[in-house]
Amino acid sequence: MKLKHTLPKISETDPFSTDKLDRKKHAETLTQFIKSIEEPLTLSIEAGWGHGKTTFLQMWTQYLKNEKFTCISFNAWEGDFSEDPLIPFVAELKKSITQIQSESGDTKAKFLALSEQLQKAGIRVAKRALPAAAKMLTAGLLDTDELIEEAAGNAFEKSIAEKFDAYEADKNNLDEFKKILSDLVSELKRQNKQLPLVFLIDELDRCRPTFALSLLERIKHIFNVDGIAFVIAIDREQLSESARTVYGLKTDATRYLRRFIDYAYTLPDPSPERYPQYLMEVLGCREYLANATGDGSASNNFLQSFIALSASFGLRLRDQEHAFSIMTVMRRTMHAHDYVDPYMLATLLVMKVANQDKYYQLIKNIFPLDSLYELLLQQPVGKKFMESNNGFIFEATMDVSVGIEDYISQKTARLSNAAKDQANHLAVKKWSVMKHVYTSGGNRTQFNNIVNSIEATKQFVN
Repeated sequence: MKLKHTLPKISETDPFSTDKLDRKKHAETLTQFIKSIEEPLTLSIEAGWGHGKTTFLQMWTQYLKNEKFTCISFNAWEGDFSEDPLIPFVAELKKSITQIQSESGDTKAKFLALSEQLQKAGIRVAKRALPAAAKMLTAGLLDTDELIEEAAGNAFEKSIAEKFDAYEADKNNLDEFKKILSDLVSELKRQNKQLPLVFLIDELDRCRPTFALSLLERIKHIFNVDGIAFVIAIDREQLSESARTVYGLKTDATRYLRRFIDYAYTLPDPSPERYPQYLMEVLGCREYLANATGDGSASNNFLQSFIALSASFGLRLRDQEHAFSIMTVMRRTMHAHDYVDPYMLATLLVMKVANQDKYYQLIKNIFPLDSLYELLLQQPVGKKFMESNNGFIFEATMDVSVGIEDYISQKTARLSNAAKDQANHLAVKKWSVMKHVYTSGGNRTQFNNIVNSIEATKQFVN
């Protein structure tokens, strides 16, 4: 059983071979879209935090390369240490161009020259050194004697002149930088490469607000060149918070971001079934649960419960990963002979990750179980589960593990009476399954053992 999930290895020949979220179709749609673009483009790929943007971007990047696009990737988080985002970005650009030229045979020298020129021009664009005279405080100087007034006036005029000169220099440097980028696009076109040249930026919403917004502004103003497309993976809500942090709480973040992003493409939420199944396989959880229960079907029982609970509590992909990570640590800290009930384990893991307050209420016997069942019934996936044999076993198991004696007695009478109506097939079936679990004895000790194992994992941080 592996300790934690890592990003899947991307196959060069079939980049979506490990795609568990059915997102290849989105890559195909997006590829057709950018193929049709000639003017500058900034496209955002949007999904919530922990919804698989990084994996999608890596798979799509390789897919684009297979379609003869030239792609340059930049992890914004790795460059967040820099005051000016242009510095690490141009450094990555130079490195990528060098890799392009090393694969280009007869055009190596051309690409190498372009990479050197881009770096030098990028450094000049990034420089924003203020003239010493501009820092001069003039307040009050004009009220003194004529000599001081004249000296102050001359200094002020010199400062203004220097600012005009600096502006012209900045504009020339920017024009030169864009010219070199255009030359790069032309050279790619000459080689029959698919255009546009695609820059892919990830982890922007993990960066400092000032760094993230500065990078967006740089992209729009400096890389506004025909034949260049930027693809930026973002959590829009997080980036909106960055805009409000920098420019004030009343900032219209939607309008602000629209200045820099031409089109937004939203990745749909993954189905709640696919990702947990994938994690079960890659982390070796099936074998663990089979060994911990002596039951080959335990992994399916756990998985069905986990999927229904995840959907009902709104777990994101990274939340699901975190829950599985807790289980892998448990496996390494529990005794080999400790029994682990799959239904209890699924419930406790999901509630631990999704809602700490409700989790601790549950283990202290003050969380009403009916609220848990009602929450499940509100979601289509949860409702389907609760009306299945596995759902009946899950409900009865939780009842005898956590429910108090009066609650179980009243519920038993209620279920038994409902089952007397033979026309109510669901009630008959439910009582038939649940009464067997009720009569098999309590499981509070097993429940406490799982709780203790989960609580022990708090000492480990990932």
